Amino acid sequence: MLYLVMPNRRMKWTANVGQNVLDLAGTNGKDLGLLDWWEDADSSADDKVVRVALRYGIASSVGVILDAGHVVQVRRPSEMRELFRESEAVRTKASPQMEAVDQFIEENMSPGWIQAGVELNERVAESMKQSLAEAMADADAEISAREPIDALVAHWVSLGGAVPDPL
Repeated sequence: MLYLVMPNRRMKWTANVGQNVLDLAGTNGKDLGLLDWWEDADSSADDKVVRVALRYGIASSVGVILDAGHVVQVRRPSEMRELFRESEAVRTKASPQMEAVDQFIEENMSPGWIQAGVELNERVAESMKQSLAEAMADADAEISAREPIDALVAHWVSLGGAVPDPL
């Protein structure tokens, strides 16, 4: 899968091809941006996506094209945060019903049930915190593993793209 990152931060994607086609296009000077296989992406490019695009991508007449793996890596922390927020919202909304069920189980079936639930919630929260820290480290490593490609940065700017600070 490839992403096309455009200077206005819009993104397009295609599932038809991967890194091998990207490498061939780069080697042979082909403009993959002109092909009609691109579909609009659900989200726009943030600074981290632009940073990896300017490190791992190739130029096209309409933006920079890169393998989706790089985008997934740098987006993972923000996507995890969003999932955690959604989970917490669902849990908060269901809290009165859950508390009533927990109290019934505690009193009628399994003494210690509530404390066990509290301890489980603490372990889950710690696990989520560790997973997020790992995702953030992986995203930072993806960016710091390679310097920006000067010619690609110049191309990006020539198309009207803003360069993130820091790059």
